Amino acid sequence: MKEGYNMKIICLLFSLFLVQVAIAQNPHTARLKQELLQAKNDTAKVLIMSDISTSYRLSKPDSALLYGKKGLKLARRIAYLKGEGRCLARVAFVSAESGNTPEAFKYFLEALHLNDKSQDWEGKVQTLNMIGLMFHTIANYDEARKYLFQAKKMYEDKKLTDDTNIITSLTNIGFTYLSENRLDSARVYLFQTYELVKNSKDIHQSIRGNPSPYVVREIGNLYEHSGNNEEALRYYRQSIIEGQVENDLRSLCVSYQLMSNWFKKNNQPDSSIVYARKALLTAKSLPFMQGILRAAVSLNDIYRIKGNKDSVLKYMSLTIAANNSLFNPERMRKIQMISLAEQQRLQQMQEQQERFNNRLKIYGLLGGVAILVFIAFLLWRNIRQQKIANALVQQEKEKVESTLQELKVTQTQLIQSEKMASLGELTAGIAHEIQNPLNFVNNFSEVSMELIEEVKSEKLKAKSERSEELENELLDDISQNLQKISHHGKRADFIVKGMLQHSRTSTGEKQLTNLNTLADEFLKLSYHGHRAKDKSFNAELVTNFDPDLPKVNIVQQDIGRVLLNLFNNAFYAVQEKRKAESPKQNEEYKPVVEVSTLVKDGFVVISVRDNGNGIPEGIKDKIMQPFFTTKPTGEGTGLGLSLSYDIIKAHCGEIKVETLPADRHGKEGEGAAFIIQLPV
Repeated sequence: MKEGYNMKIICLLFSLFLVQVAIAQNPHTARLKQELLQAKNDTAKVLIMSDISTSYRLSKPDSALLYGKKGLKLARRIAYLKGEGRCLARVAFVSAESGNTPEAFKYFLEALHLNDKSQDWEGKVQTLNMIGLMFHTIANYDEARKYLFQAKKMYEDKKLTDDTNIITSLTNIGFTYLSENRLDSARVYLFQTYELVKNSKDIHQSIRGNPSPYVVREIGNLYEHSGNNEEALRYYRQSIIEGQVENDLRSLCVSYQLMSNWFKKNNQPDSSIVYARKALLTAKSLPFMQGILRAAVSLNDIYRIKGNKDSVLKYMSLTIAANNSLFNPERMRKIQMISLAEQQRLQQMQEQQERFNNRLKIYGLLGGVAILVFIAFLLWRNIRQQKIANALVQQEKEKVESTLQELKVTQTQLIQSEKMASLGELTAGIAHEIQNPLNFVNNFSEVSMELIEEVKSEKLKAKSERSEELENELLDDISQNLQKISHHGKRADFIVKGMLQHSRTSTGEKQLTNLNTLADEFLKLSYHGHRAKDKSFNAELVTNFDPDLPKVNIVQQDIGRVLLNLFNNAFYAVQEKRKAESPKQNEEYKPVVEVSTLVKDGFVVISVRDNGNGIPEGIKDKIMQPFFTTKPTGEGTGLGLSLSYDIIKAHCGEIKVETLPADRHGKEGEGAAFIIQLPV
């Protein structure tokens, strides 16, 4: 009772502290507001409102959002691209901090396009930094570093002078490495940033505020990860003091949380609770959704250890709500879709630029040819006029034939590119949908194992020796089961990552590959994909792999796509035959898909056979043609076998189809076989 009363007093005092801190503001805000009143043109007003929004972003997000939207509205009205890009980035930052990451990412990408159009390189560096920080919030560290290194490179290439930009980029990069426990890389960037902060003369004049609290805090975090707890605590306290001076509530929230974690690790739960509550109150005042989540998790863990069930329930509910706000699958899917669309847009821009450059080369070449022809015509027109005319006709004919051939090649490449992109999107989408529940399986199994160890430790103190043996046996069994859950969860995670790897666009690099392993992996992937669509579907999988099969130098992603397409067609064929059979025949019919490998005449031969309806003789010569399909409208594009044919040809191999004979499946024309030959 006394403890609860003391905690209420602490919360009340800290609330008064927050009110006092909130009264302060960035020292540049008042000056910027005065400049806004005196501004004579709209473009200046837009940029000043963007700066005011920036000055509020770490202490008063509502005010930051207000000025960002006002500036954005005015910029769009006067068609001022530079101001529109900067104000839109400010609005996106507030959305990201409050947990609406899909909306924030959409705004950030639009801001980047506006930065490029207006050639606002400083604005683009700031936008790239904010995008990197947003991806760090959702624990996508690879994507975060991609944008942060872009910001660093642009700062250096464009020779920008605002130290705050490069300090932010370097600190965020170090912070990202630290989050992955890559201490050596984190140390390089964080200490480089620390030296910049100590020696810079510009950061105190920056409207974006002094980044020192952030830098000092992460230096402390680095020391704690390295095992130097005393230095870590000293830097944490210094960060809190500097954060209060700067009114950097966001940095204060994170510093309080790190202090709470420090006290918890050093067996001081009461102090840990005090700082966790400070972090939670600060995060709620912004709001800063990631800070709310971290503080709620800490308080939930501490109260669970102390046995306070009411507080555990309270903070568990808050943890779930904050976690859903940041990491719910729908928002993650939206971010993935937006990111994929952006990658496709950039790829299309690159392809358009390449086509434009190719056209310039062709026009230059044609111009040179035309000049030569004209000179030749002037020199020889009186002597060999008729011969020159005939030669020109022949030359134009050859040009037309060459152009036609180039168009055919381009069409083939486009079909292949489209099919691979579609397959990659589908596989990536499935893999990411599976990834989230797998993460939960792994995380909860590991947490459960830790809890069981704690229960065993506590129970041993109170039970008799026989009771202890029984409980320990049961708990050991549960622990073993959880280990199996964790093992298979990680195995599934490995499979998902493999799917993602295969879904990426092929780099075109060949490597020695075991085709038995590759075929077996994609056979199971295809089968389970059909089972996911139709739970009643079953088929016998028969594999006859040559154990002495040599490795083949291939592009794994491309041959994987060929195998996946053939397996999908085989399962589709047997499934359609099962549907078409009468009830009695259906009971007798047993779908079979067989895969075999062997070495013959210097080639590795892969055979994919099924006992479906087979392929009529009349269409066997057409099935490799683009857009030809026997499937109903909407179920097939007719590109799969055409794409497979091109991939195998590119590997100097051969693919052919056979209708199985009567002596194999019981009646003539039952089933089909696709044979792939690849040179060893």
